[in-house]
Amino acid sequence: IVELCGSISVELINTVSMVPTPYAVGACVDMPVHKILAFFKHEYINFGIGILLLGVSIFMILSFVSFFTSGGADVSRIEHPQAGEFINSNNEYQNYCGSAGAYCAYFFIKDSFGLASFIIPILLLLVAFKIMRIYQIKLGRVFIFLSLFMVWASIAMAKMLTILFGNSFFNPGGEHGVYIMNYVENIIGEPGLLIILAITAVFFLIYLSKRTIEL
Repeated sequence: IVELCGSISVELINTVSMVPTPYAVGACVDMPVHKILAFFKHEYINFGIGILLLGVSIFMILSFVSFFTSGGADVSRIEHPQAGEFINSNNEYQNYCGSAGAYCAYFFIKDSFGLASFIIPILLLLVAFKIMRIYQIKLGRVFIFLSLFMVWASIAMAKMLTILFGNSFFNPGGEHGVYIMNYVENIIGEPGLLIILAITAVFFLIYLSKRTIEL
């Protein structure tokens, strides 16, 4: 009986020792995380990501610029797509950047923030320069400021520049600017919207005059 109890005790001890402790489990979980972080901190990886973002920003700028001349024809194809047209084998889309560029410009300029959408590739450029250590900036402040300014500019251009574009195929403030403009005007009227735009413009100028954004 004593020998049997002893053997059972030894087996229990061995079984317990095989169970991973919380520390061991945490270490196993943390190891891939550390490897991933170390991977993205590598100089060559950062440079590669920066080049990728730089390419995307240039692609967006070219597609946005091309949208001004080719958008009229491309919008009708995007809104009434035909099977196989996205491949653009017969050059159905006139955007410099092909069908992908046409859809990109349509989404950001027509459906989203209008002319203010040019701020997006500018942000990508700044992120690319930051990652590649070409130009050191306080990216957090710049991102918040430019994002807020993009929203404001979208609404302001929808209100003030629409009359200049006449029957254009897109609104200068984009669908976002038009929607917010109409929503606010329905609540506080046109004078209220103009007052809000003016006050926020003053805050933007004050923010810039104090040089809180350090490029």
